[in-house]
Amino acid sequence: IKNFIGTARSIFAELLSGGYGTMPETAQPLLEKGFERSTKGVEYVQGILRGASAATGVLPYDMKPMDMRQVAEAVIAQEKSTVEGEGLSFESVIADGDYHIVGDAVQLGEVFKNLITNAVKYNTPNGSVKVNLRHENGKIILSVKDTGIGVFDEDKPRLFTFGGMGKDSIKVNVEAAGFGLAFVKGVAEAHKGIAGYKPNDSGKGSTFYVELPVG
Repeated sequence: IKNFIGTARSIFAELLSGGYGTMPETAQPLLEKGFERSTKGVEYVQGILRGASAATGVLPYDMKPMDMRQVAEAVIAQEKSTVEGEGLSFESVIADGDYHIVGDAVQLGEVFKNLITNAVKYNTPNGSVKVNLRHENGKIILSVKDTGIGVFDEDKPRLFTFGGMGKDSIKVNVEAAGFGLAFVKGVAEAHKGIAGYKPNDSGKGSTFYVELPVG
C-alpha cells in the first residue's frame, strides 16, 4: 500500500516540478491537492508500520548514549508553530537535571511528536498543550497535557493497544488509525520504561506520559 501511494506521490511531484511542461492553471490546485493527500497517505501508512513494529517488538533501535533534553528541545522547536497554528496555546517546561540515557534518539523523538500530535488533534477550540520534561526519582518523565475531550471509561482498555481507538476517535480525528499509542508503548518498553495517562485534576483533558529509567 505504501508503495502504491508513494508512486502516486512521486507522479504528482514530477508534474508539479515543471519537468513535463507548464501545467494548465486550472489543474494546479488539483495537482497540489493530490501531492498533499498522497504525502499524508504515505505518512499514515508509515505510522501504522511503526506502530505494528513497535507493538510486536521488531522495530529496530539504535541504542547509544544520548541526551533526552536535546531531543525534547528539538521536538518542541519543531512542533510549537504547528500547535499554535491550530489556534491552541503552547507551553513547555524542561526542569533542571541530567537527562543522559542510553536510547534511540530518533524513536524517542517520534514518541514525543506523537503525543503532541494527539494533544492537538483531540483538543478543543482555543485549548492548550503543555509539555514537561523532568528527572525525578531515577526516572526521566516526559508528559504532554491537553485540554481535550478526555478518555471515556469504555475506551480505557483499548488505549496503547494495537489498532485500539476510542468510540469517538474518527469523529474527532478522521485520520485516526489506532497505532500511534501502540508505537509509544512499544518504544517506551524497549527502553525498559512505561507509557501511561491520567485525567487532569481539572476534569478537562488528559495527560499522557512516558517514564524512562536512568542507568
